[in-house]
Amino acid sequence: MRLLRNIMGDDRWLKPLHHQTAIMRQIQLHWSDVMGALSTHFTADYIYKTDLVITACNPVWAAEIRYFTPMIVSKLQAFDPTITGLRVRMASPPRDALSVDSGQRVTNGSLLDVIRQDIEFKLANGFTWCRVCQAVLTKEESCVFCRCSGYSSFGMVESSRDGG
Repeated sequence: MRLLRNIMGDDRWLKPLHHQTAIMRQIQLHWSDVMGALSTHFTADYIYKTDLVITACNPVWAAEIRYFTPMIVSKLQAFDPTITGLRVRMASPPRDALSVDSGQRVTNGSLLDVIRQDIEFKLANGFTWCRVCQAVLTKEESCVFCRCSGYSSFGMVESSRDGG
């Protein structure tokens, strides 16, 4: 803290930080009392302005919490009367763990792994590269982007519909 004080210059920046840290410590200590049976599905993260930011373990609980918000906020006000609401965010899955769906395709992991496996899956299932742009895998001769932009399979713009 002394180094932070040297950087910031004085204590006026540290007092709110100490206050918020103490409140969060109390909230986390009494989390199961505040949330009841919901405590296993949410974690308290930090206070943003007048809202407690919490993380939900899945989208169903994130949607469900709004029905309990008034009761939870009233319990939170025992720790800090300035808390007036909740902000819910979703927990992201760990990026290093790969999960595979029933089709044996990667559903999370690095973006590059997902893209590579998607390309392999499409090639194994009859997709070919677009003959016009060579950038999109498609079941047709040309991809939807090339067809919509008016390019034929020879790379030339097709004539307009009005005959000109």
